Amino acid sequence: IFFSRFVSMAVTAECQPTYLTCGHSSLSHREVSGRLRSGCVVAIACLGVSCGTLLLGCQIKEPEATMAFVSRAVPKIQPSTSLASGPWQPHASESPLAAEIQSADARRLSVAAAPPALQYPSREQASGTSTRTPSRVHSSDTVKVFWGFLGALCFATVWSAIRRAWQSVPAPPYIAMAATTGTIPGAYGQPASELEGAVWKAINRADITEIDDVGFQRALYASLEGIFKETQAITRAQAEALMANMSALMMRLGHVRRRTALTVLLTSLERFLQNIFEPPAAEARASSSSPRPTGKGGPTNEVVGVVDGIRQKRLGGGDIIVSEMGLGTQRWASADFNAPDEALCHKFMDRAILESGVNLIDTAEQYPIPSDFRRPEGLTEEVIGRWHKQDPSRREKIVIATKITGGSNVTRRNIIRDCEDSLKRLQTDYIDVYLLHWPARYSPQANWGQSLAYNYDMEAAPWYQGAASFEEICLAMGELIKSGKIRGWGMCNDNAFGLTACCEVAKRLGVPPPVSMQNDFSMNDRRAEENGVAEASSPIHENVGFMAYNALCGGILTGKYMEPRTDKKTKRGRFDEPGWGRTLYRYYSGPALASAEVYKKLAEKNGMSLTELSLRWCKERRAVTSTLLGQTSMEQLEEDLKYFQNPEPLPDAVMNAIDIQHMRNRLPIFSSDDPFVDWDGRGDIGEAIP
Repeated sequence: IFFSRFVSMAVTAECQPTYLTCGHSSLSHREVSGRLRSGCVVAIACLGVSCGTLLLGCQIKEPEATMAFVSRAVPKIQPSTSLASGPWQPHASESPLAAEIQSADARRLSVAAAPPALQYPSREQASGTSTRTPSRVHSSDTVKVFWGFLGALCFATVWSAIRRAWQSVPAPPYIAMAATTGTIPGAYGQPASELEGAVWKAINRADITEIDDVGFQRALYASLEGIFKETQAITRAQAEALMANMSALMMRLGHVRRRTALTVLLTSLERFLQNIFEPPAAEARASSSSPRPTGKGGPTNEVVGVVDGIRQKRLGGGDIIVSEMGLGTQRWASADFNAPDEALCHKFMDRAILESGVNLIDTAEQYPIPSDFRRPEGLTEEVIGRWHKQDPSRREKIVIATKITGGSNVTRRNIIRDCEDSLKRLQTDYIDVYLLHWPARYSPQANWGQSLAYNYDMEAAPWYQGAASFEEICLAMGELIKSGKIRGWGMCNDNAFGLTACCEVAKRLGVPPPVSMQNDFSMNDRRAEENGVAEASSPIHENVGFMAYNALCGGILTGKYMEPRTDKKTKRGRFDEPGWGRTLYRYYSGPALASAEVYKKLAEKNGMSLTELSLRWCKERRAVTSTLLGQTSMEQLEEDLKYFQNPEPLPDAVMNAIDIQHMRNRLPIFSSDDPFVDWDGRGDIGEAIP
């Protein structure tokens, strides 16, 4: 029993002050006295290898399971009530464990003080006929150590099994816990102030047993209110320093659940302090969430104006207005054989933005694609930054949407850090729309292959276990909005679940919800209209805008790939590239090419090109706010502008014919006409299919 107590305390001693809730049992490590911690060190040193084996077996990553055991083994110790009295000490009358240790110390001192008893040799020893040799004594000790080691190993195995069973129960999304690496948190290694000590004391005092964020905030409010009434002295500077220190603490935490819980705590405290200090009107204007004058919001996709024949629409429910045609920049200054260089990219922006009605530029920190050592990731943002820096007035004429790399890269720390890096490359003070390039979680529709079915096995992937929660993402984006670094945020390559979850979590946490979803969308890929995204983003539901990319299916819906290649050295486009083009194989699958052939004949029948039919169809889709188009030449840009400047809608007969073909071949880019008989459930680029 003592061994388990010592080891548990020693393992978790670095996490103080920590407040944990495990059922109805709780234990604050601040209540552990220095004498007990010293005893832990002595016990661990004596146990040696056995203790090390136990620690390896436990593999403690989350203190909740450990503390559930310790809270039953170690009696609760009452803290002192004075904050200035230093570390809390246990009272011997209230701690049986401390009393036992004191009693053991007294017995040890009494034995040490007593004179040694006289010992007489036995008859066998005196005659030298003893059969017990020193080596026999050493062998016996070795056996004891071996059995002790084996027992510790068995204990570790049982403990690991218990811990795995404990972890099989999903932990609540919010745990009333705030862990630090020191005694009381301080920013950048600085000692904590008295006010910070008071806040942490409030956290430890609070009876926080709620697992939802509302209960968490209410319990924290009540405790903080009592503490601030006791201190009766807090200035605005102290409050700002406190928030900075807590933010710095949160950045140091590595565990996802701890970070999420502390993020919610930080938001709760921030709101509490805002209720104390009402910012002056001038300060409120300076810290506005939008660098531009804010206007009255409205329904997404609302047409608010027309510039050079191109409609300007509302993106989401706020005041971000984008053109219905945007510049896609994935291959700007890339390693592609026909990629536009920086000079040509600047001409694109001159023509589309300065001379026409386009204002939206979509990019990402990962662009250009493909990249190499001479054209690294991030170069596309630099190209855009150098263009608008040529004239300070250009920044107000454009809406910049950029993205953070998705997957395991999405954490609160990386969202803030990567956004700041993008700001430097773009040479701007704010980003209009900041998106997740693909979800932090696993989603079958987030890759370039043909996956559509949800793969439950992916839930056991190591990276998925630590994926950022919706709470962490929403609060990080809210922090960026509050600091004025972004105007709005959204997601890319996501689905209706991700969209609605982000919207509802953001509303519950009191941060601005996403304003945009960006997905693959074309006549050959109408998933967004039929898988719930259009329904969720409707103004009467979540009121979120939609940016469509790959409206021409990578060039398939221009018709250029339908003509046979007479010269194998001549490349029609990126799909003729042996490497990077292969990753986009779904756009030229057999069913996709067959569908494009039908649309081409329909376009020719009505006196237009397949490109015009494809773009004008996208323009008329009610769910689409803006269509993002990439170009490799000025001729392509002029063609795109002409089609979006055309105010005439497509005839009803043409729209009806497109729907008929869609019903005959509903998801062509996710279909295949030559599936392998001996396939292993993998697509052409290794993705799980179907």
